[in-house]
Amino acid sequence: MVQASRSIRELLAAQRPSGLRGSSVSPSAAVSDLVAHGLRAWGLTLVRLGRLSKRPPASELQALLAVAFSCIQRGYRPYPIVVSQAVEAARHLGGVKAASFVNALLRRVLADPHAAKQDLLAPTAQANAPDWYWRRLQRSGPEVYAAHCASALAPPAFVLRYLGAAGQRQTWAESLKARGHRVSWCSDRTAMVVPAVAVEDLPGFAEGVFRVQDTSAQRALGLLPLRPGDRVLDACAAPGGKTFLLSEQADVDIWAVDASARRLARLETEWTRIGHRFGHARIFPVVAELSQALWPEGLPTLYDHVVLDAPCSGSGVVRRHPESAWVRGEAAVEALVTLQSALLDRLWRVLRPGGQLLYITCSVFPQEGEEQILSFLARTPDAVRKPAPGQILPYYLDDGFLCVSGDGFFYARLEKRLT
Repeated sequence: MVQASRSIRELLAAQRPSGLRGSSVSPSAAVSDLVAHGLRAWGLTLVRLGRLSKRPPASELQALLAVAFSCIQRGYRPYPIVVSQAVEAARHLGGVKAASFVNALLRRVLADPHAAKQDLLAPTAQANAPDWYWRRLQRSGPEVYAAHCASALAPPAFVLRYLGAAGQRQTWAESLKARGHRVSWCSDRTAMVVPAVAVEDLPGFAEGVFRVQDTSAQRALGLLPLRPGDRVLDACAAPGGKTFLLSEQADVDIWAVDASARRLARLETEWTRIGHRFGHARIFPVVAELSQALWPEGLPTLYDHVVLDAPCSGSGVVRRHPESAWVRGEAAVEALVTLQSALLDRLWRVLRPGGQLLYITCSVFPQEGEEQILSFLARTPDAVRKPAPGQILPYYLDDGFLCVSGDGFFYARLEKRLT
């Protein structure tokens, strides 16, 4: 399995001043930017190495080339500077031989712009994904493939959900603009902010005025007919985005269940910061594995509503996780489809008649979305499908141009018939 993320991060960490190596100091924003863009150029790097090299170089040099190709592709620095710094880094990594290899390869790419452009058209480069992955995308339909390719090479949007008083919204936006940010409102509570920064540095963070959540994830708000006092199971809840939307909608009791204690701790920390914004909603965090044969001890066995944000391939969030296509094989994705099916069956049994289940994945693969739900409906006679957004693709058309928007998501809402 290709360890692109680790290789690139280790490479760039090695270029930092020696006083930072092995310390707890976080990488700078510039290093994080180089890592992310290098990961987005991993497929392109493999295409070019296949064309120009008889055998692949060491993983560290592949990582270096991915960073260099990404810098060339987006005009990060003038070409001579990129080549010079890449060659110097290669010399530190592997001596004169490594430096000569990187120098020759980069200059061959720059000397033949036509071939370089053709490299970009290879599916591995377009989708930044291995063969099995992009073939699955193509089988999913031309729209799905185009949406993935449009988002796979682009950075994610920085989207905030405003939680403060309506009358203070403009004042908060002006405080962001005073710090050099551009603010675009997608709704009265959803703001797209440019440039992205550490959230702790934004005004209102300590007071819980906002939290981070993509526009597609925010579409969960209002889909379930919540009433005060309802008992809701939020399965696979961490790090808490859907939990907080439920709390924002109504004063409900939410059992936020996740198998990861570490991720659930993040939910609890965020609730401490923003929970006072949500009236009398209550959250009960529970570390449990819901796919096990026995229902977790101490967890209620009947709920008015269930949210299943199911484990999935993450094919809809490649902008945030550009390494995701490379870190698991096709068999692992098939195993996730099987797990989603088992979780749907399991959680349906703890939903009261008349209640609703909201099924969510951050995937664009139909096997994890529409096909999964059609299969569930075929074997579940007391399930009735209700209106929901369905498949959300991570792009939109504007005057014929393909534009990246929110993450790729799938939503289905199912009601259990009264007996």
